[in-house]
Amino acid sequence: MTKKSKLLGILFIIFLTLSWTTESIGCSIFRVMAKDGTIVSGRTYEFGLDFKNAVIIVPRNKTFLSPAPDDSEGIKWKTKYGYVAVNVFGNEAAISDGLNEAGLSFGWLWYESDMEWQTAGPKEKPLALAHFMFGSWVLGNFSSVEEAVKEIRKVKVFGYKNPR
Repeated sequence: MTKKSKLLGILFIIFLTLSWTTESIGCSIFRVMAKDGTIVSGRTYEFGLDFKNAVIIVPRNKTFLSPAPDDSEGIKWKTKYGYVAVNVFGNEAAISDGLNEAGLSFGWLWYESDMEWQTAGPKEKPLALAHFMFGSWVLGNFSSVEEAVKEIRKVKVFGYKNPR
């Protein structure tokens, strides 16, 4: 068997496998780097559900307040950077993707339902950040990945469940 016929056989098997796939739930992200070092990133959105996404612009000095796990007040912040983002279900604080004026981008990929989040105890309420607000917190406060990584150690990102 020649290399060409082996390759065609493998490609045919891949084609058959993909043609039987009827549903995809998830996202993919990719990045391309130009010769000059410029990075362009993109993503797919493979859900059978309408997230009622909209492109929004969030200005500098916009105040956000995260709920705490018991639905009391969690962390509060005022955006240092403005950003453009894609929101989810019309919620300005819940974004799936965005880019701030400093050039920092954010992409929220799928989180499995059995994922374990941090816990925020009663004394940690002022540090409690609901997971759905994480992107807004990052884009509104930081100009680099390094800065965000340093500061994330100071908050408790928890899996928010709406009690209503």
